[in-house]
Amino acid sequence: MKILIICHKSILKPLDGGSVASKKIYLDLKKNYDTDVICLNNKKDNITENDFNYNIKKKFSLLKLTKSLFSVNSYQADRFYSRNISKKITTIINKKKYEYILFEGVFPAVYLEDIQKKCNCKTIIRTHNIEHEIWNDLIKNNDNIFKKFIYFFIKKQIKKWEDYICKKSDFLCCISKNDSQYFNKLLNKNVIVLPVSFKVNESKINNIFSIFHLGSMDWKPNIEGVNWFIEKVWKKFEIEKMPVYCYFAGKNMPEKIKIKSTDKLIIESTIIDAKKYMQNKSVMIVPIFSGSGIRIKILEGMALGIPIISTTKGAKGIPYINGKNILIADNEIDFYNKIKKLHTNSELYKKISLEGKKLIENNFSTEKVIKQWNKIIF
Repeated sequence: MKILIICHKSILKPLDGGSVASKKIYLDLKKNYDTDVICLNNKKDNITENDFNYNIKKKFSLLKLTKSLFSVNSYQADRFYSRNISKKITTIINKKKYEYILFEGVFPAVYLEDIQKKCNCKTIIRTHNIEHEIWNDLIKNNDNIFKKFIYFFIKKQIKKWEDYICKKSDFLCCISKNDSQYFNKLLNKNVIVLPVSFKVNESKINNIFSIFHLGSMDWKPNIEGVNWFIEKVWKKFEIEKMPVYCYFAGKNMPEKIKIKSTDKLIIESTIIDAKKYMQNKSVMIVPIFSGSGIRIKILEGMALGIPIISTTKGAKGIPYINGKNILIADNEIDFYNKIKKLHTNSELYKKISLEGKKLIENNFSTEKVIKQWNKIIF
């Protein structure tokens, strides 16, 4: 069986949850099938171009944005489309005779219809989240009328494209069960959950207690959450002068957040070795109030034995039990108290760490991924 995966980010050195998820599925499928991956990139940091890596350099176009208002196309997805690259992709598919094309999300699926017209293969979309729900939450959580209008426009655009292209694919699968329920209703057919796999690692004991958040800082829910935590929660620790260190990191960290750094509040940008960065910290915090899908970083943290404190929204899609394998906090008082509890209660710390690893072993193994994949193709 020959499989081609198409991503809208480079997975060579994954710097966010989406690229981690895409790399994981590529490595899992490659163990069992003849699998290749094409990475698209429309960012400034170009990847080395070859048959399986393409850079897309597109300037903002008011004309295309206007046209998208009257079609099923989303301007956000169109950023990744190029006629020249479409021709290269279909040529490779026909030459190598791939049987299944797996699109990692609805954005790289801008090539789906070209492939269906020109190639003899089956198409699969794996959604990492329900894209338009992210913007819907941002609308609810924002008081700025102008931003609400912009977010509403983006939401409408993405939902139109998301609903359209998912109906066009031969198969649809989701990373999380929660998202599959939405698409089941939309498509009126069975949608398979195809999770992300992780290997459990030995936990490291840290002598200095620290909390941290690691996530792509060009993603608005992360910016929203980090700003909220610094203003609402971290200030309480500064006032009480507690022996706790706080770390924030992620690619494209805004300067407005960087300048808030202090001796105990350490703010960095891109982290090359995420695993090493995480292993040196005590507790992961996930103050996310917008979004859908599943937070890959939570799963990475659990696999490393790091206790997690998350909002209900941040932990969505994970089969957790609050107080057993994760701690849930939806306001500043809960976050503050639960960080203090993990700082002072070593038995609770060990319990959350151990049970988090068990959750990963039971639900996010390579064997589970392959079993679910086989439900799609057979």
